[in-house]
Amino acid sequence: MPGCHPKLNQIKNQQQHGLWIIYTDSTKTKILTKGKFKNGIQVGKWIYNSPNGIKERTEIYRGKRIKIKHFHLNGKTAVKGKARIVVEQKKLHFYYTGPWYYYLENGALEKTAWFENGIRVKEVYKIKTGSQAYDSLNIELVQLDKDFVKFRDTLRKTLDKLGKDSPEYLSLRKQARENDSLIYVRIEKIVKRFGYPEKVYTGEKIM
Repeated sequence: MPGCHPKLNQIKNQQQHGLWIIYTDSTKTKILTKGKFKNGIQVGKWIYNSPNGIKERTEIYRGKRIKIKHFHLNGKTAVKGKARIVVEQKKLHFYYTGPWYYYLENGALEKTAWFENGIRVKEVYKIKTGSQAYDSLNIELVQLDKDFVKFRDTLRKTLDKLGKDSPEYLSLRKQARENDSLIYVRIEKIVKRFGYPEKVYTGEKIM
């Protein structure tokens, strides 16, 4: 029928299926996450917003390959690249792969990095601003801090409103755990590459 919308957040055969939308507010005007599942697997385009409804990231799933794009607050592309999903010992692992492009807020290309199995193997700067290595480190630490807390407030609100057994809360908790796992991997790589960051390089406050 014209004007009808598909049902949201459905469970089919104990798996997420169909259109899936998580809102950040009770009026359902601000979307946190939007995408589709097929038998519990993410497919097609997914959109991830901040709790304020500002677009932060998009992911396009094609089987086990993913195209990812992060955005600056002004809406311009911040980072874009590809990733792949690998099943190892019955666990899903998420790896960056190939070239990743990093842009400044004005749209200029800052650098290109190449990844193999999630490990950065090469990095070429297009724009030089001070110490390249530690400019890059500071950017990564700031982004880590933002990524680490982005699910917390919405998780708490969803838990209080819908309960711990609701599909919405369970889906958010799963995303938060996956997000945390990826962040810890990123932290390990940063420490391996730079050692423990010193204040002289990262500044008095990075948040």
